[in-house]
Amino acid sequence: MNDPLLLRERQMARISPYFPFAQHGALRADDRRVVSGTVYLHTLLPCPNYVTKP
Repeated sequence: MNDPLLLRERQMARISPYFPFAQHGALRADDRRVVSGTVYLHTLLPCPNYVTKP
C-alpha cells in the first residue's frame, strides 16, 4: 500500500460487511477511498455539535 491515508486491509475487512452488495444505477466508487476520505476529513474538521467541558 503506497498511500498512508488509505485504510489497511484488516480495517476494511472489519467494516466491509456494512457495505451494500448489489449495485443499482450508477457505478460505485472505490469503497476504500471513500471511507478513507471520510475518516480523514472527520479527523481534520471539528464537529460543531461536540462541546468540551472546561
